[in-house]
Amino acid sequence: ATAGVVAQVLVGEGDTVQEGERLVLLDGRSFALQVTQAQQGVAAATAAVTSAQEAQRDSGGSAADVTAAQARLKQAQAAVNLAKVQQGYATVRAPHAGQVVTLTTNTGQTASPNRTVLTLIDPADLTARVYVPETAIGRVAVGSVADITADNGASTPGTVSFVAAQAQFTPNTVATQDQRTKLVYEVRVKV
Repeated sequence: ATAGVVAQVLVGEGDTVQEGERLVLLDGRSFALQVTQAQQGVAAATAAVTSAQEAQRDSGGSAADVTAAQARLKQAQAAVNLAKVQQGYATVRAPHAGQVVTLTTNTGQTASPNRTVLTLIDPADLTARVYVPETAIGRVAVGSVADITADNGASTPGTVSFVAAQAQFTPNTVATQDQRTKLVYEVRVKV
């Protein structure tokens, strides 16, 4: 992977996308130049192989020179393949169907391998992270059935997929200071 400048953002937060759909396009000019440069390396290496073979045939050039030229040709061909792979990274595609929940880039910004440009969730593969007090953790086990109830009263069934081995203080995302001073166990429920 390589960095590039965002040329176009094709989706927005809340959009539903299909697997393989184009989401973000990077400026492809530098990638195209890398492919062209690598192809020129193949042309030069091919000429070197031809020259080494002619020298071996006409004036007793060495077989080692031919072998070395052939190795440089293979290396140049690999560089073309790598440049084409890098060029493919100029288009960010959806790895699965889902919904864009956050978009953290805009046209003109630099996208790099360690920078998130968007977050895509799969609504068919959701996990709720809940925090269970120490006094109730003994009733929770991986594989247990759980009902997740939202603030609006809607309930969704799920299955416990993870129970933390150690207690922690309630994370800051919990609303009140009183609740954050209690020790709890993280539990993940697959819904």
